[in-house]
Amino acid sequence: MNVSRRSAAGLLAAAALIPVAPASAQHQVQLPGGAPDVIALLEAEHRAALSLVSQMIATTDSHQRADLLSRLGAALTIHNANEENIVYPAIRDTAHRPADATMLYHQQDDGKVVIAELTMLAPSSAAFTDLARKLQTALRAHIHQEETVDFPAVRAALGPGLARLNVQTAQLRAHWNSNP
Repeated sequence: MNVSRRSAAGLLAAAALIPVAPASAQHQVQLPGGAPDVIALLEAEHRAALSLVSQMIATTDSHQRADLLSRLGAALTIHNANEENIVYPAIRDTAHRPADATMLYHQQDDGKVVIAELTMLAPSSAAFTDLARKLQTALRAHIHQEETVDFPAVRAALGPGLARLNVQTAQLRAHWNSNP
């Protein structure tokens, strides 16, 4: 995947504009610069990732599939870094859900492997389509766990302390943007 970190950050900035579920909007806190809170931002990125996978499955054009896969990999790079370094530690330590945090780390690792496997397949092959469908199913399950169990647990455990995660997220993404 030959996508610069700057392009990945741009894609993620665009993902932040995608509407999020109403429950998240009720709790929305602004990050510095006006971005939504970390949980709302991650949920928006979930919608963007699912959209990219759906488009990848729906098209039969090899070039478009390769482009969508590249965009997905780039988008998930900063998204995963945000979750793995900021949100999952909060799930583990603040929400007291260490088993969930461990499971989420492993699911992301598995997803990275599937994306790497997809890059080795011919985008026009049936194997590519089958593996993309498996990725979509796994991604939906991962997102469901995060959005219905773990993110609400973090939000409840942190309360106003969520602002600390928002600042850390803003710093992580600013660093990402300034170091292409």
